[in-house]
Amino acid sequence: MFEPNDHSKWQVTWKAVPHNVIADVSELLKNFYPVLRVDSVRQVNEWEQSSNNYMVLGETSEGRVVYLVRRNIAKSHEKVIHSSRIMEGLSGAGAMVPDFIINIEGEAVTSHRGLDWQVFKFIPGDHYRGEESQLAQAARGVARLHKKMELIVDKSSLGDLSCSFGHFSVAWWKLAIEQRAQNGFEQMLHERFSFFCNIVERVQEKLGSVQTSDGVIHGDIHPQNFIFQGDRLAAIIDFENIARADIIYDVATACHRLVRQHVVFSGKPWPEVLPNGISIFLREYLGENKLADEKIRMLPVFAQELLLRKMAYNYSLYKLKKRNHQVCQAQYEKFFILLSEAEAISEAMS
Repeated sequence: MFEPNDHSKWQVTWKAVPHNVIADVSELLKNFYPVLRVDSVRQVNEWEQSSNNYMVLGETSEGRVVYLVRRNIAKSHEKVIHSSRIMEGLSGAGAMVPDFIINIEGEAVTSHRGLDWQVFKFIPGDHYRGEESQLAQAARGVARLHKKMELIVDKSSLGDLSCSFGHFSVAWWKLAIEQRAQNGFEQMLHERFSFFCNIVERVQEKLGSVQTSDGVIHGDIHPQNFIFQGDRLAAIIDFENIARADIIYDVATACHRLVRQHVVFSGKPWPEVLPNGISIFLREYLGENKLADEKIRMLPVFAQELLLRKMAYNYSLYKLKKRNHQVCQAQYEKFFILLSEAEAISEAMS
């Protein structure tokens, strides 16, 4: 537990791209944005599932520019439009989110070569690496973001947890795993069937008496969705999983993922670092945005519920043939570790 994973890489690096990508990005910027010349295009050197992100250096009539160009490859047009409008609203309200470069038609999303593209002002920096000062800033940043989203985002336009993530019931898992195993991923599900049933029932029982309310959550808080410039939080990014749910789900995920990176970065045995990391996160978050005590005590359980929903969502993608069994199996191995870590956080908080 609490070992580096694919979200632990905090230094942002960039890699070369093929000539056809340079041509696509150049054509996009010259046809739909006030760009006269594109000098270089480089892609972020990270695993990207739903988009490709490029740093572009170019020139407009006003001088040199640096943009972040995002090519959406796995999200529906409606979802990209919706998340863009939310980000525009948050930016206008002073939230720490990237600013759009609007195209010549006055839109934040451009359809080009069958895909949806977005262009942002480039924010130089690295991801959250896990130092105490960064943990404190990230916790405050998430709290302030929650307050902004509550004020400006129309909840009625958002899907709930089941729509935006995945199902959460023993009955669903029984139906999902009833067929004969065809590969290693399906075999793993069969072998872990009792585990799924037991943990879902346990989480449901623990949360059964906790009263939740509708709020707005970011839905995908992890270290690589923060941009830091030194020790200063510059932006929180990636709002494609925004959903209608009690913010406790976001707080639970943020506490888990930010504190685990704090542990990873420390290089010390996790039992020595975990309690202090939890204390820092809760102190800084609650200093900006108060939560009910009963919900705070249940943070790790809410984190487990959301992880289980994401596992169900990944399985749904697999059944729709949108994700292969090797990728899903690797993802599930990571999810199992994260579930165990949430249990360890629960013990550290008790």
